[in-house]
Amino acid sequence: MTEENPQSQNLANNLGVLIRSKLDRLTSKERIVARTLLNQYPTAGLCTIAALAEIADVSGPTVLRTIKKLGFKSYGNFQTMLRKELQLGFQAPLDRVDKSDTPPGGEASFASYAEACTQNIQLAHMSVNNNEFNAVISLLSDENRPVFLIGGRFTDSLARYFYFHLHILRAHVNIVPQQRETWPEVIYDFGIKDIIIVFDVRRYQRDILLFCEQAKKRGSQVILFTDQWLSPISAIADHIFPMPTAVPSQWDSAVSTLVLLESIVAKLSERNHTSINDRIKKLEALRQPLHSDLIGPK
Repeated sequence: MTEENPQSQNLANNLGVLIRSKLDRLTSKERIVARTLLNQYPTAGLCTIAALAEIADVSGPTVLRTIKKLGFKSYGNFQTMLRKELQLGFQAPLDRVDKSDTPPGGEASFASYAEACTQNIQLAHMSVNNNEFNAVISLLSDENRPVFLIGGRFTDSLARYFYFHLHILRAHVNIVPQQRETWPEVIYDFGIKDIIIVFDVRRYQRDILLFCEQAKKRGSQVILFTDQWLSPISAIADHIFPMPTAVPSQWDSAVSTLVLLESIVAKLSERNHTSINDRIKKLEALRQPLHSDLIGPK
């Protein structure tokens, strides 16, 4: 791919984000190819040109034009990047130790880490699709649609953070229990009105994928928050937010995802300002006698 500024290079290192950022520049036929690459990630991109053209029901030249408009010199270059992305997506923390450029402790270490987090937030700002964002706001604004949140080993804390905020703003918000033995009872009651908010980052969890597949079979909407390497759930999700997580460490960062969640909470608060304020006042009235020893302004 052609060399650009560091932010553009980071964006290009995430195929899902790259493809979404260029959808508006593609013709209708080329957009079908792009959607096929996204919806059948990663298998469609690992096919031959002829096989991908058949899946997308377009011609071979259309596939090649699409790949070129995405910024690749050839289909081979595209597949090379896809394979590298897949390798990165399944790295364990120990696999990243030798590749981390984290300097030894002190102020320099914090400065470089903070700079990387700042760049991730900027990259998230560039990559989040406004139409996708507004569609999710509309879904979550509808209190007739129950919401269920689920996260993995490291992302359960994000799911709970989002849950606590959403539960203040609206009714019918639920956190899926961590005990997998209880999931069948939860899944059994899912229907077309239900919204599943799922958090899944590398190394992706098969049990959460199976949970979401069962929810989709029952007609539920799936909103996925993942990393730049894309959880396998992206193949079935209705709305996907791939957030940049790479930092100079053997551990990934959740900062960009947290900023996105807070922006959704802020937008929901603006959209339903009157009803939410009324709800918060009533909740505070209930809370006051329960926590009369809280420190802070009355």
